[in-house]
Amino acid sequence: MKKSLYIVLGAGMLLGATSCDEYLDTSSPSIASSDFVFTHEESAQGALNYAYEMWRGSSAVHSNGLFYDVVVDGDETTRQPERFGAQARNLPQSMYAAISGAAGGVNCEKGGTKNFSLDYKNSASAFSGLYSIIGQTNYLTRAFEAQPEFEKILKEGKPTVLSDLYGQAVALRATCYFELLRFFGDIPYSLEPGVAAEGLVSRDYIYDDQLRRLKLVEPFMFRLGENASAVPTIMTRDYVDGLIGRMALYAAGFSTRRNDVEYVGYDGNKISFEIACKSANTNSFYARRSDYRKILEDALPYLRSFYAASLSRNSYGYLVVKDGRTSDVFNTEDGKVERKYGNPYQYAFQQMMNGDGFYSAESVYEIPETRAVGANERPYAFGRPSNGGGSNSFPCKAYGQSRFNPLYYYNDFDPKDLRRDVTCAVTGSDGKGGEAIISLAGNASAKLAGGIALNKWDENRGSSPYVLSQRQAGINCPYMRSADIYLMIAEIDAIIGNEVEGKQMLADVHNRAFAEPQDINAFIEKCGGSLLDAVIEERKLEFGGEGSRRYDLIRNNMLTPVLTDFHNKMEAMYSDLQTKGYHTFENGNVISNYIWVKSVDAKKLFGYRLTTQYSAPEEAAEYDWQNDLASTVLYPCWRGQNDDWYSVGYASYSLESDRTKNLAKINQTTTNLSIVGLFRHVDEAEAKALEADGYTRVDWGISLLSSDNKDDYNKNVLCGYVYDYPPIYFLPFSITDMQTSKITNGYGFQNVK
Repeated sequence: MKKSLYIVLGAGMLLGATSCDEYLDTSSPSIASSDFVFTHEESAQGALNYAYEMWRGSSAVHSNGLFYDVVVDGDETTRQPERFGAQARNLPQSMYAAISGAAGGVNCEKGGTKNFSLDYKNSASAFSGLYSIIGQTNYLTRAFEAQPEFEKILKEGKPTVLSDLYGQAVALRATCYFELLRFFGDIPYSLEPGVAAEGLVSRDYIYDDQLRRLKLVEPFMFRLGENASAVPTIMTRDYVDGLIGRMALYAAGFSTRRNDVEYVGYDGNKISFEIACKSANTNSFYARRSDYRKILEDALPYLRSFYAASLSRNSYGYLVVKDGRTSDVFNTEDGKVERKYGNPYQYAFQQMMNGDGFYSAESVYEIPETRAVGANERPYAFGRPSNGGGSNSFPCKAYGQSRFNPLYYYNDFDPKDLRRDVTCAVTGSDGKGGEAIISLAGNASAKLAGGIALNKWDENRGSSPYVLSQRQAGINCPYMRSADIYLMIAEIDAIIGNEVEGKQMLADVHNRAFAEPQDINAFIEKCGGSLLDAVIEERKLEFGGEGSRRYDLIRNNMLTPVLTDFHNKMEAMYSDLQTKGYHTFENGNVISNYIWVKSVDAKKLFGYRLTTQYSAPEEAAEYDWQNDLASTVLYPCWRGQNDDWYSVGYASYSLESDRTKNLAKINQTTTNLSIVGLFRHVDEAEAKALEADGYTRVDWGISLLSSDNKDDYNKNVLCGYVYDYPPIYFLPFSITDMQTSKITNGYGFQNVK
């Protein structure tokens, strides 16, 4: 939670509102004159802040809108909590299954895109929102370039406040074009204020030009911490280094392309391709540029520049490999008890929940939100669920849109991987200060149903939880983390054959996730022996719930092998659950049809309620509820409840009447769940003993076997993708977009008649 830096600073005088009808011609009189804007640093900053605020609040691509619709739940590791087919977003999310619930893209080639409505609201909102921001940045950059000192500043070879502001405007514009290219493919392109952006422009031309411009401004920007304003909520030189790498990977990677667009680069030369597959029905082909190596090699020095700079930093923008927290000591009836942390991965996310004015040391760029202001999606949509009401709850409602497939939780993570329990939650909050199990069954009301949830953000862990209203935690959006840049280097190295550096970058991120150093060669072998496969696997584990996986697979042409393996493993799990009541994964984890839970007084037992890192005993003893109750309450880790919801609530209300009314609902005794059977099978004799001791049997794996859930967790995953055909993952242009900007839809989508 950080106080927004995007305060307008008089921007009302600097920038006029741009109507939705004007976004593509970028001609609204946003900036009075270049002399006015850049005479003073304050006026330039105010103009830029306005553009930043538009990016934060109305781009519809990073916290809601298309991110919510197709990105965060758009791969095989994730899922939405509701039934498939219940929402319009299910079609683009699934890559346009022609029939709701169709398995494996049945009939997709016969009309999956042609029947999709062009009135898809979030698609149009993202398109208009991003072009509105581009319009503002076009005025900003051109105003700077019109200054007599422009060439002189760039020739000085070092950043100034004004050159940095110019670089930020260039970076923000490039970011918007990156998102447009990611969601729409070939698009209109304009850098001229007052000049309409019309007609489709080759994505290659846009990528080439934007990468060229980013490289031009990069030396004239401040790195994180180099001046007082260079914090993770602005676009710094470090972010530009990462953005160059990110855009290069997309530009050089596989993508689905239109047959009716002439693909040229910035130099005007036609692009040649390595084609993977084609489709006559969607008039498209899936390919990567033949010069992909050069694009990646040219980006690598910028990523390495970030890496070198990050090694000497201790504020922001470095890979967090140590947990800086000290243990908490509590007094219990049995003596002093320590609550230990020891998880640098969780520490990086905890810092995002520590209050306004604090940032994650891991962050290269965060999009800011402010506590008690506006609608914040973390943790409401992307975080640990709560069954609380919309207000005056402990914690308030968190719907939990981001969910995970059990295969990701049970099979993909090594049991000792510190990221698993930070990423995935099997329990949520009841809204009254108590912990509750999350059902695996799909449910339109979500919260405590709908499957394993994202755990990286949790209102229970906030330094000052906001209990007066839902959706106002103020947790920032982590748009780029240091680990991402490390793994970009590793991915590029893997593609171009630079194994030594690639392995080291991979090892740095992988080892951070374990208490003891790991054998990186063994991990690569486990992933099939390919460094690239290992890097993409690592990204899967590192960025769960952050929206990376869908596009990692697309740009590396991995959808078919990954989905084939996924469906095979799901079928094996279903078969065992049906016949034996449990399934054992290769890593030793077991998922069973049932688990057993009991609410206990963790405060009395351990002195605290909010659990942290716990080293589970080896083998099945991790659930020895008779002799080691702690192993059932503290493992899996990073759950429980806020240590003192009563005090949080008391401080939140100024009137005694409000305190009396609201605090009475808080559970202050049996707040935590003891869970038995989550990772091992419980036989009939033990089940009877558990129930005699007050445990309740809860449906777990058996929920997956109902016909609806069985399909949603398996057959309906990316069910619009047809093996050996181009994946259709873009959104269509709306009728208004096509008419205004003189463009047409491709990929089989409808066009204006």
